[in-house]
Amino acid sequence: MHGLAVVAVFHDLSEAQVACSFLEARGFHPLLRDRNTVAMNWGYLFALGGLRLSVPAAEAGSALETLDPVRKAASNDGSTACPACGSVGIFQKRSWFWSVLGLLNGVAAPRPTGRHVCRDCGHEFGYAP
Repeated sequence: MHGLAVVAVFHDLSEAQVACSFLEARGFHPLLRDRNTVAMNWGYLFALGGLRLSVPAAEAGSALETLDPVRKAASNDGSTACPACGSVGIFQKRSWFWSVLGLLNGVAAPRPTGRHVCRDCGHEFGYAP
């Protein structure tokens, strides 16, 4: 093993474990980094930048091809997907202005901006609701 290549980044422990098991069942040798850390304290998940699913560098291309149909199926479940990479690991941006104004008035309810950011590639995009 000359090194590991990251084939996916997850922001949900159960999804990461399913993908890891999916690759193991197909003969790959995946490593789910920081699995135990996140299991003990899920608050570290975002501080660590997500759970990185890695495989040996020689298996990376095949592992990506194996995970591709799973990602496409996940993106067709009615949720918003990133137009750049197809990931469904996105979050909606919140307006800091309205958050601060709400806190000053005693209402802690940040308003969505209508913009989304992909957690996997960082692409920012809008959508028509």
